[in-house]
Amino acid sequence: MNKELTLDRGTMITVAFQRERILLFCDGRITDFETHAIKFDNVTKLYEITSMVAIACSGFKLHDLEKRIQQLARQHNHWYIEDVILDARQAVVELWNFKVMVHGAANLKEAAIFIIVAGVNKEGDCGIFSIHKQEDHSFRVDQVSMLSELSLHTVCYVDKAREIVDRNYRELQNVNTGEPTDQQLYEIFRMSMEEVNRIDDTIGGEIFSLKIDKQGVSALYHPK
Repeated sequence: MNKELTLDRGTMITVAFQRERILLFCDGRITDFETHAIKFDNVTKLYEITSMVAIACSGFKLHDLEKRIQQLARQHNHWYIEDVILDARQAVVELWNFKVMVHGAANLKEAAIFIIVAGVNKEGDCGIFSIHKQEDHSFRVDQVSMLSELSLHTVCYVDKAREIVDRNYRELQNVNTGEPTDQQLYEIFRMSMEEVNRIDDTIGGEIFSLKIDKQGVSALYHPK
């Protein structure tokens, strides 16, 4: 596969969400899909699109995806999740169709794309959508059901990553009767990422995080 078509194999993203808040975490490691060589350790996969919406990207790297979504959102005067998801899907389809035109659909058959679009709706509640590539090169949009209690969702090439995150979260719940803090959720991701790294070192590097609540998108403090 052409070097331009390398896949972002080393991605681990965890989303902690409820109606009142969403926390997005990702590792910073970028690897070469063919050789598995580590290329970068400090590249975020989280992007603020508007003051109310952010995205998390995994799989095939669509260059400048976040910039194209931002451009469309500005053109359409979109700020909230129910509108920005339309811009996000349009941008993904545009950039993907260009790749197909240049390289051919057969060369992109194994390329996976999974985009999480998270943000606040016009009523002030948090919401999450996913955009993922189908086998026929179309893109499906799904809305994630939001519950009052905290839920976790992990996207990772390493199959055991979700199990590891869920186990660490359950262990926290066993010793903590209250709502987990932002910092505790960061620690769950950090511990889980380090454990996944021992299974597959394409996961690792710096941790990036964003928080979304009714005030909008903000950076979540974490220790270096």
